[in-house]
Amino acid sequence: MRLALKAAAILVAVPLLWACRTAPPSTPAPSITPLPTTIIRGTLPPTWTPTNTNTPLPPSETNTPHPTLTPTATLGPDNICDGFDLYFPFPNGDRFGWDKVVPYTIQSGRTDVVIQLQIVHRRTGEQVGGEIPGGQFAILQMPVNILPHPGLYDWTITVHSDELGDFCAQEGYFFALPPTEQPEATPDVETTAEP
Repeated sequence: MRLALKAAAILVAVPLLWACRTAPPSTPAPSITPLPTTIIRGTLPPTWTPTNTNTPLPPSETNTPHPTLTPTATLGPDNICDGFDLYFPFPNGDRFGWDKVVPYTIQSGRTDVVIQLQIVHRRTGEQVGGEIPGGQFAILQMPVNILPHPGLYDWTITVHSDELGDFCAQEGYFFALPPTEQPEATPDVETTAEP
């Protein structure tokens, strides 16, 4: 019985203890202090007056086309020889008869230059020359008989610009042989036997 009393006492004590327990400390709600609601405004100087700042209108939807300039190649020493080719099918020192031609084949890609040919007699300094416009393909056959006289001739072909001078010089030499004397032709005379 004693045990029963002890068990009954425990059963009664547990709910009492539960009821008597202390509540956890409650945390107070945070207090929010409101900020002052007064607005402080800066004061402007007494001479300030507002200015009208008009915003420019956006451009109209119809754009006016501007002319475009096409770039032009500038003539300079680095590109003046562009497209220039010279072909001469004879070696230096070749001999040409008085009735022959000295052949040159010239091609130039630029139209703003001229191609100059100069042929100078080495001993006397007498010269013959000419020029052809650039921007073309030309076959030049210079007749030997237009030279001042037979002998050794130096030739030079250059690309010439009035602004910059002579470029792309190619040169060589040849001999102009004297004309050969042709025997005079005699008319065929029929000989008739006289009786």
